[in-house]
Amino acid sequence: MSIHALALLTALEYKLLSHFLQYPAQVHSREQLLAAGDITQSSQYERNIDTHIKSLRAKLRRCSDRQYLLTHRGFGYLCVPAGQQETGPC
Repeated sequence: MSIHALALLTALEYKLLSHFLQYPAQVHSREQLLAAGDITQSSQYERNIDTHIKSLRAKLRRCSDRQYLLTHRGFGYLCVPAGQQETGPC
């Protein structure tokens, strides 16, 4: 991701991306992502993380056609680093 692209990320998107990169190839629940983004855990905010992931995906897509953030229904989200392929259903 270029410096210019990083400048387009919101503070929360940057925190989420940093969290994903610290723990690659690991499924993260909404609760874990809320904690990583320093957001108070509340059912009110739990679904908002989906919107932030959607926005982050769109911004990452501007830099590459590759899908880095995958959804594991019922579990959470997964970051697949470059050079690795996701195995199993998403």
